[in-house]
Amino acid sequence: MHTKYTRKRLWAYAGLLLLLLLSLTTQAQVNIVDPVNGETICPGVTYVYGAKTTASSAGCSYDWTIGKNGTITSRTDQSTVSVIWKDVPKKDPETWLQVATTTCTTSASNTTSPKFSPFVRSISQTSIGPITIILNNTIINSVPFGDVVSVRLRVPQANVPMPDGQPPLSALAYDWTIPRNWRHEDGTVSDGVTSRRYNRNGAFEITVTTSAGDGGTVSVQAIETTCAPNITRTGLATLEVNRQLPTVRIVSNGAPSAIACGDQTNYGFRAEATGTQPGGTYTYKWSASNWTVTNPTSQAPGIIPNGSAGTLIILDVVYFRNGASTPLIVPAFPIALAKLASLTTSPSLAPIGTSDSLPTLCGARQYTASSPGATDYEWETSGGITVNGGTKATGATVTLVPGSGIGQGTVSIRANACSDSKSDFSTYSVTYGVPPRQDQFRLRGNYFDYSSLPPGSSFLVYPNEDVSITATETNSLGQYNNGASTWSWVEQPLTSSYRVSTTSPGYYMFRAPNQGGVTWQVAVTLRNNCGNSETSYIWFTTLNSSTGEEPFRTAPDTAPKAYPNPADAELTVELPDNVKGHVRLYNSQGRQVRQAPARGKQVVLDVQSLPNGLYQLHVPVATGISQQQIQIKH
Repeated sequence: MHTKYTRKRLWAYAGLLLLLLLSLTTQAQVNIVDPVNGETICPGVTYVYGAKTTASSAGCSYDWTIGKNGTITSRTDQSTVSVIWKDVPKKDPETWLQVATTTCTTSASNTTSPKFSPFVRSISQTSIGPITIILNNTIINSVPFGDVVSVRLRVPQANVPMPDGQPPLSALAYDWTIPRNWRHEDGTVSDGVTSRRYNRNGAFEITVTTSAGDGGTVSVQAIETTCAPNITRTGLATLEVNRQLPTVRIVSNGAPSAIACGDQTNYGFRAEATGTQPGGTYTYKWSASNWTVTNPTSQAPGIIPNGSAGTLIILDVVYFRNGASTPLIVPAFPIALAKLASLTTSPSLAPIGTSDSLPTLCGARQYTASSPGATDYEWETSGGITVNGGTKATGATVTLVPGSGIGQGTVSIRANACSDSKSDFSTYSVTYGVPPRQDQFRLRGNYFDYSSLPPGSSFLVYPNEDVSITATETNSLGQYNNGASTWSWVEQPLTSSYRVSTTSPGYYMFRAPNQGGVTWQVAVTLRNNCGNSETSYIWFTTLNSSTGEEPFRTAPDTAPKAYPNPADAELTVELPDNVKGHVRLYNSQGRQVRQAPARGKQVVLDVQSLPNGLYQLHVPVATGISQQQIQIKH
């Protein structure tokens, strides 16, 4: 009996525990009642949602909350609520509605509903396009100007987004806007701004009729009308329709971009058109400032330069076809008046910036400017130099007069032709009252270059040897001095000259004394007509055979180059092409002291250890051996 009683008590406890568990698992819930039973909803429309509890709702208070994509338009503490959803046609975490119940008589009814997320029916975020134009089953980019034709406008069909698991629906309505004066399918003429709704199957393609001359913008939007009057639209697709126009340009018979002053050539200007459609015609209106235009409304007028100015040729063209007309843009044709070429002067003047070759103006002198095509010249001077008695003058030939004393100035010249044709000013530097310098003239002899030895050195010559000196101006000073540069020669203490020239180039020849060891000098003086002069001195000594000296002889101009001469550490010898043999260097006793194979373009001899003195260099050439004297000087 005790065992049975115990089992009954255990079963009773188990039942109580089961009832407790059932009460916990069947706690009351609150749910949101969907007024459309899961169908899509329309944006902008008011929907009423209710709260439903699974247990008693007696005494319950309600608290409704909503995401950012919806708006509650009623009280939020009632069992029902009014909501308007925004146009958000996709799953979005902010599209939700939720309700919480509190203070319910049955405590199990105090709970919060799951978030309810409807699907908004909208096409506003659906892309559309591109638009195509179809003529005779061919996609075209433009319509020829003047054509009145039926064309099809087409855009890919737009679909309305739907919830997962449901097939998309196609938009049935489209708003089309077509260019001004084009005709819709019903014959209505478009104003180019107002759209026309096509609400039928296949409205993504319509047939319209072009006007003769108008182009413009075609635009279209797909429309979702299920939620009318709260319709939604796709974005706007557009296409700019151009009318195909011909091209007109101005051509000529070789007209230059710049004409010379005085040119009055008729270059045969005319209009040239390409791409003209059948039946197309033109009107013309020509103009050219400063020039003469005859028959200005013809395709090929007469346009004559006035000879003194450039111009801009302008052509206004209007194109006509099938009753429509439009102006065409024609590039203007500019023609400048050519600037004159750079001028020259006689005698020549040195460009500004030149330092070693400046002309020296020693007195009044005429100068003549020249530039092809020029009719006049402008002269300006500075720095004390005058032109025709002042600082400005005109004319091709003028007289320049230097200032007093020693100075430097400028001469600027510009060539003129027509009023618009002038060269740039050319400016030259001119000195006056300046004596010549030693580095501005060169003294050479039959065997000597008198600049090859330091000043004061004496040139060795053989007794009774004929010696010549030629004096030349290195910067052609004579051309600036009216040819008045003169040379004078003084031989001291000897007087053995037998041929003397005092004009440029100066020339002096004398015969050396017949005995050795005699030293004398020749003074060479260059004098310009400014009254200024410069003197250079050359010393000579006849060879004394008892000393073993050899006369110094520089190489003729045709000999291979050897440098430096005098040499210190190295002597570089440039070789002629295709020679064989050796380059050899001999001392004054005739002993070979250096040699090197004659290979390549040059040979370098090491002469650092050789004593000072005169040496004989032998270089193979095509005709044999070239000999020249080299001085070693450390």
